[in-house]
Amino acid sequence: MVWPNPLMRMLPWLRALLLVLPPLVCAAPARSEVSVEGTPAALRVKAEQASLLEVLGALEARLGVRHSALIALDDVKFGGTYSGTLEDVLRRLLAGLNYVIKTQEAEIEVVIVGRPGDAPPAFVDKPPPPAANANPAAQWRAPRRQP
Repeated sequence: MVWPNPLMRMLPWLRALLLVLPPLVCAAPARSEVSVEGTPAALRVKAEQASLLEVLGALEARLGVRHSALIALDDVKFGGTYSGTLEDVLRRLLAGLNYVIKTQEAEIEVVIVGRPGDAPPAFVDKPPPPAANANPAAQWRAPRRQP
């Protein structure tokens, strides 16, 4: 095919470029990274586009800090370097959340309850199961239902 204009000769290439370029630009994933260095007395946590769940997971892997949450932690993102004692770093990471830090000997557990102003989680009070009578005669003489 003969194109009369030099710009018209580039048209097939431009079309191909427009088909290939957008998926390449959009395919770059957001990469998160967390590094934990030091001891509980002198700690350094570096996070880049990391969720709170990833940061707490790295603290658990490195220092054994256990955690549980009643809310989703994936939407809380961090970026930057946090340094100090383990308690100081945890306070800064958990700022804006309702939480409890339980320390017992060398174990630390973090329980995240929610965000300020959120309704408390639903509590379902279940009645205790009936006590099982261990007496074989009582089990044999089960109560009869009246019609």
